[in-house]
Amino acid sequence: MASQISKLALRIVLVALLLLALFYVGRPLYWKISATVHDIRHNKQTVFHRLCLRLRNLWGGLVMNLTLESMEIEVSKLQGD
Repeated sequence: MASQISKLALRIVLVALLLLALFYVGRPLYWKISATVHDIRHNKQTVFHRLCLRLRNLWGGLVMNLTLESMEIEVSKLQGD
């Protein structure tokens, strides 16, 4: 029968091996997941930024067209057309 000291030593060694395995498996996994989340957030911001630019350009174009049309109408009224 094994002594109490050898059982304790075996448990300590097993816990140390388990922690070592978790460290070597978990650390790269953590960095991979972290990088993936960062990329997803960056892509979401990029897509949102592009969408905002397109909407701004579209809206700005509409406002510019309406402004030019209203200016043309006012000029034609002044000219008596």
